[in-house]
Amino acid sequence: MRRLTLLPLLLLATLAPLHAQPASGSNQGWTQQQFDDWIEQVENWLDAGLHEPGSPKETDYSVDVCVQGKIVIFHIHAIRAGEGFIATSGTIQTNADCLPSVDENGNPLPYTSIFKNLGTVPGLSPKIRQPLPQAESAPARDASTATSVLVPARSLPFPPIYDSSVTPPTSSCDSSADTPLLLVNHGAGTVTIFGGCSGIRQRVIPVVSNPLQADTTPDGKLVLVTSFDSAINFIDVASQSVSFTLRTTADLNPNGIAISPDGAKAYVTSFASPSFGGTPALLTVDIAQKAITQRLSLPEYPQSVFLSPDGSLAWITFPFSNQIYIVDTLSNTVVKTLRSNRPMAVAFNSTGQRAWVSNGMTPGTVTVYETTQYSVLQTVPVGSGPIDVVFGPDDAFVLVNNYYGQSISIVNPLNYAVQTASAGGSPMGFAFVQ
Repeated sequence: MRRLTLLPLLLLATLAPLHAQPASGSNQGWTQQQFDDWIEQVENWLDAGLHEPGSPKETDYSVDVCVQGKIVIFHIHAIRAGEGFIATSGTIQTNADCLPSVDENGNPLPYTSIFKNLGTVPGLSPKIRQPLPQAESAPARDASTATSVLVPARSLPFPPIYDSSVTPPTSSCDSSADTPLLLVNHGAGTVTIFGGCSGIRQRVIPVVSNPLQADTTPDGKLVLVTSFDSAINFIDVASQSVSFTLRTTADLNPNGIAISPDGAKAYVTSFASPSFGGTPALLTVDIAQKAITQRLSLPEYPQSVFLSPDGSLAWITFPFSNQIYIVDTLSNTVVKTLRSNRPMAVAFNSTGQRAWVSNGMTPGTVTVYETTQYSVLQTVPVGSGPIDVVFGPDDAFVLVNNYYGQSISIVNPLNYAVQTASAGGSPMGFAFVQ
């Protein structure tokens, strides 16, 4: 079940280290150690600052830093989440030389520019959403606990250090607003509703046999569940019951499903083969009319369908034939085909400019596409047999379920740094709740 919000989670992405030699002169900006110490200080500021009452819910900053004579792009995005915070950050080292700089009074500095102006960085295009408050200057610290950091005498775009005794707020579960989670039970022919924060099983709903995938309308009132045995089930969230069953012809086997951003249409794949009397197709369902209004013929065994954020393109995965079909939903025509190594799932960033495709092989990878020219930007190694891939809130991170590797990979979308942790089983599906 999609379109849910974030589970309380404590994640801190490992900062990508820079492996350069120590600065050879005083006109080189910070040394590597000074830069690393400063990054640690920023983390501490965020850890304390995002717990302070009245602090911003999130921050997103990019800044150019002079390290050993070269400009290094440092980017960090952090949001409050439950009793902790989620932060993803990274560094990109450039070959650009630092420029000479002056202090705020126009006097020459004995080092090159430490910080350049905040703004859009080519290749990153960060969102400055809700900036953290500016510190007047680097605050004095107790010598017994301080890390020696060379900080220039100018304002930093980060908050002051707060009292470490501040108690973080505690999270609680409001049973009256227990966001529902939906679990499709393929073999049992049922759908189970759980409380998102309580984890309590609320109801088991019988549906047509062999249900496969589900999606939720944007208003959260309706869930559509595909059943391989020629049906699409409409579940009313308020009553937690099937309000309508759309029966298809016997040659159609509904599998993948994606609902348009306006909630008017559902796109459903028919996972079938003409060799066995089935019709592989992309079906367009008018949700208000509860009827199939269009059918686009496809090669055999189209599995899942994923819509771009604006709903204009549907990416359809064919894991058995190693390809992806891209359909223009306005004209209902195929506009592009891509070769891909057992594609399983597709996740788009919020602007739709990047598509991340999980490749369910061993070793597992995720391929990152640029969605204008459909060029491959990166192949990211993850755990074995990746299935689901999803962006976290505000594109802060990407999560990948590795079914065969029994693990979850967390990827920084800025520099493709990967952390993989054991899941204690074979994970399938993602839901973000609060």
